[in-house]
Amino acid sequence: MQDRTIDVCPVSEESLTDTERFISRLSSLRRASGMSARELSRELGKGENYICRIEKGISVPTMSSFFAICRYFEISPKEFFSGDKDQSGDLDTLQKLLRGLTEPQLEWVSWLIHSKEE
Repeated sequence: MQDRTIDVCPVSEESLTDTERFISRLSSLRRASGMSARELSRELGKGENYICRIEKGISVPTMSSFFAICRYFEISPKEFFSGDKDQSGDLDTLQKLLRGLTEPQLEWVSWLIHSKEE
């Protein structure tokens, strides 16, 4: 069956690097979820070749479709482009824990972090 989805835009040569990053992230999320491109296309209510066309660089999703992809994977657009889940909650928790440490404990944590850099 031919994909007749109109909900795509042609890929421009100027944004090839950004497009490659987008494709890589989408493909990574899809594979991590254990879904085929066809299954994800169907889950999004699109033609069965929709995701395949995006991952091959033939087309890119519209903004509304991009938001639908983010909702499906339960991530924000910022998380999509940052490559990971929003860790602001984790950072807030870490900051609260660090505020409760004594000076020697903070020095030890600092040493531990810096020792990983070596």
